[in-house]
Amino acid sequence: MKYLTLFTGILFLFSACNNVNTSNTSSNSEIIPKDSSSSNTLNMCFQHVEGNRNQDTSYIHLILNNSIVTGQYDHIPYEKDSRKGIIKAVKTGNEIKGVWIYSQEGMQDSLDIAFKLQDSRLLQKPFSVDLSTGRQVLRDTSDYSIQYIKRSCK
Repeated sequence: MKYLTLFTGILFLFSACNNVNTSNTSSNSEIIPKDSSSSNTLNMCFQHVEGNRNQDTSYIHLILNNSIVTGQYDHIPYEKDSRKGIIKAVKTGNEIKGVWIYSQEGMQDSLDIAFKLQDSRLLQKPFSVDLSTGRQVLRDTSDYSIQYIKRSCK
């Protein structure tokens, strides 16, 4: 009986190891993203630096697929809480309008965003503070006054 239990345990161990390899292979194929380098997809990255010593930095990585725009937007002010999140937007002409869903201090929030592609730069409408709520908002009347310089994507 001992040998039967030992043999069954060893058999189970080998079959478990074999199953891990098989499932691991299928899991890896699901994790690896499909190739998004179609002729309609364009990756663009931009950086904006400001502040007294140019220590406040914002990075934007846009993925343009026809009129659909997704990407990453990270605002990292020096010695302050950063905001990092994703962009979901639509491109009409050279304007990109949508929402930035970000995390700050462990909390998730969102802001409307508006950008304009111009030459090799990205222009952004700045946020204003709504005095009644104390929250930042995007005003339609704002000019595209924040300039980002095009950078190579990492």
